[in-house]
Amino acid sequence: MTDPPCSFREFIELVLAGDPSATEQLFKKYRHLVRILAVGMLQKKVLVRVDESDIAQETMQKAVADLNQFQGQTEAQFVDWLKTILSRTAQNCVRFQKAQKRDVDRTINESYSSAIVFAETCRAASSNCPQNRASQNELILRLSWAIEELSKNERRAVELQHFQMMKIDDIAIEMDKSPVAVAGLLYRGIKKLKKLMVNE
Repeated sequence: MTDPPCSFREFIELVLAGDPSATEQLFKKYRHLVRILAVGMLQKKVLVRVDESDIAQETMQKAVADLNQFQGQTEAQFVDWLKTILSRTAQNCVRFQKAQKRDVDRTINESYSSAIVFAETCRAASSNCPQNRASQNELILRLSWAIEELSKNERRAVELQHFQMMKIDDIAIEMDKSPVAVAGLLYRGIKKLKKLMVNE
């Protein structure tokens, strides 16, 4: 993952101008973050019978389509704007369910907070990389990219434990694996994440 060689606003202007490379970079860089936030919504049962990857894809498509409405200058403002779009996208998915707008917004914020805590825990694995070296948004972006580097089973186990707050026995049932196998996936997955977060 590389940052664009210009200010964030200039990068957005490149996307608005139709630069295909900038558009692809924007989509790839933030889709993983949006997916992680959507994972937490499943834990609260705000989203049911919905795949978090589909929600992330739809959110990013809307973000690119409506990018001319983004008036911010910084990446932090862009992440907040993405969270708003994710909230609206999720509300469309749950309008025939019991979830209310406040439930959707609260769950997105809780997912964001959980991601911050988990990212800081992984980042703190090295004394050479203090937690305050990166902003919260940078940490979560790094975490979202690092998680994508895990194997499918490692990623699923880590997300179920840290974003859906499931216990190992419940994860074992969900993944159709033994608790020992799940514990191994979690151990290897978190070990890889710590290394990836430090080397990012």
